[in-house]
This record gives sequence, C-alpha cells and structure tokens, in this order.
Amino acid sequence: MADLFDDGDVRLSIRNKINTIAACLKVAETDEAITAGAVTSIPIAALRKSILPSGNTVILVDADTGEDHTLTLTDNAEASDEALTVSSYSFASDVPSGSHIYVNIIDILNELFFSA
Repeated sequence: MADLFDDGDVRLSIRNKINTIAACLKVAETDEAITAGAVTSIPIAALRKSILPSGNTVILVDADTGEDHTLTLTDNAEASDEALTVSSYSFASDVPSGSHIYVNIIDILNELFFSA
C-alpha cells in the first residue's frame, strides 16, 4: 500500500493488487498479538468512531510480513469497541500487535450516504 496521507490518527492509502485499485482508510491497530488458528475476535486499540455495521469487510495487514487478511464483521464496529467481531478466520501464523486495520473508503461512503 502506498500512503497518500498520514497524520498519526488517520492514514489514507491506495492499494493496487491484481489490477484492482481501492482507497483504504486505516481505522485501527491490533493491540495484542493474534495467535495462529481460527479466531472470531480481533483485539484493537479502542475505536474513536463507529465505522461500519455488521456484514462489511475490513483488511488486517500484518505489521511484520505485509500480508493482508480480509475479514467480515459479524457485529457493528462502534466507537470505543476494543475488539472487532468477525466471521471465523484462520490465520496460518501469528499476527503481531501493531498490525493495521483498514476499511475501503467506498464502504464508508456507502454507509454515510446510501444506507437506509
């Protein structure tokens, strides 16, 4: 991912993977390591704002390897949440604390302007 903007609180990045360009916004970081295996909860530093409802996806980027993991929220991601509840996902290896969590800006705009 190439950062377009980063002020410490907000990071706007562009990712280009397999000829797909998506603008992503960093919304959180893991505040504990995630052990390899199946998980349904991702520990994070408290969210500052509500970001997305259940059913949307987030991208977790491993701070050590840069590998990305697309996770589906199974509960709303609300302000002050200290974990994201996701569909069961199996990590092949441990993911370190400080890994970044991004959302697609299109998903956020859809929620702001087009949701019922």
